[in-house]
Amino acid sequence: VEKLGEESVQLWPHFMAHALDAVVDEDSWVRQASAYAVLHASPCPAFAEFAAAAAGRLVQAVSHPKANHEGNKEATEAATAALGRVCRQHAGSVAGLDAHLLLFLNGLPLVQDLEQAASTHELLMEFLRESHPLLQEHAGKVCEVFIEIYGREALSSDALNEGIRALLLEIGEERLRQMQPPFSEKHKKR
Repeated sequence: VEKLGEESVQLWPHFMAHALDAVVDEDSWVRQASAYAVLHASPCPAFAEFAAAAAGRLVQAVSHPKANHEGNKEATEAATAALGRVCRQHAGSVAGLDAHLLLFLNGLPLVQDLEQAASTHELLMEFLRESHPLLQEHAGKVCEVFIEIYGREALSSDALNEGIRALLLEIGEERLRQMQPPFSEKHKKR
């Protein structure tokens, strides 16, 4: 799916249902690979017919009680990245979009799946630039994510760092101090 993009659509009837089921497989490697399939398929308009089912499976994957246990983190982060992408590309097909976006936000920052970290954090900035109400409501968490990744090469990009600086300057130091939940000492220093 990653390499073929739109050209893979004709093959989806043969494997996409299995890929979606595999998002919640017992094996973390299988979960990660299937989350990548969803992530790379989601930009295709034809994925709209699978978006609701994909979002549901991805929610199961990121909400699983053992999702953040040792050995599961990379698969969970891949599912978080895929959930954000599905919400972005197919918002009209995902019932309960805000609940899905909140799970996406709460899964950030990505720190294990370095292949998807920067692009997923850039996706968060895209949602924020569009003034998505949920992200406005959870501005403290959004800022916490951006402060955590700022200047970290594998987690951010030069363009994203520039956007983070502009955002924090726009918010202002006083409003940052008043955000809820309050920032940790570590985040205040960054």
